[in-house]
Amino acid sequence: MKRTLVIVAHLDDETFGMGGTLAQMCSQDPNSVKILSLCTGRDERNTLDRLGAFLQIQRKLGFKWSLKDHLDMELEMVPLKDITRIIEEEIKTFLPQRIFTLSENDIHQDHKIVSHAAKIAARPSRTSVEEFYEFRTPGSEPYSSTFFDTVNDVRNTIAIKQWMFDQYITENKPPLEMIEQFKTVYRKFEI
Repeated sequence: MKRTLVIVAHLDDETFGMGGTLAQMCSQDPNSVKILSLCTGRDERNTLDRLGAFLQIQRKLGFKWSLKDHLDMELEMVPLKDITRIIEEEIKTFLPQRIFTLSENDIHQDHKIVSHAAKIAARPSRTSVEEFYEFRTPGSEPYSSTFFDTVNDVRNTIAIKQWMFDQYITENKPPLEMIEQFKTVYRKFEI
C-alpha cells in the first residue's frame, strides 16, 4: 500500500471526512498511514475530549500520528509559511506517496488554511508525493461548488466508521455516509 499522510485541521476531521476510507487503508497496512492534526481543540476541556477519542481510534486502527498545539479557529493568526513548514517537515520525515486533506472550498476557515498549506508543502517537483486528494467533510461545504471526482464505497467498514463517530461524544456529528467523496488535486500520470 502507498504511504499515506492525512493532514487535518482538527482531531475528528479524519473520522467525519474519511473514516471509512481510513479504516480500509489501516486494515491493509496501518504503519503506512499517518495522521497530522494542526489543532488540538477549542479549549483545554475540548482538547482532552478530542484527544481521548482520537487515541481510542488510533489504538484500534494502528496508524501513526502527529499533533500540533494550535487551538481551533486560531490558524488564521499563524503565518501560512509556518503552517506550510510544519507540513513540509512531516512530508520529509514520513515520505508519503499519497496525501489526503480537507477541501479548500470548505466553509470552515481552519480547513481552508490547512488545505492551502498542504498544497504548497506537497508540490510534486519537490516531494515524494505522487497523489494528492481533498476530501469532503459532510456538512462543511453547503455553499461549495467543488466537484468531487472520486468516490469510495465504505459499506464494508461502516460499523467501524460508526464506532469512530461514537468516540467523539462532545462533537456535533455530520450524517454517517456510506460513500466518501474526494477531489483529485493531482495524480502522477504514467504511460
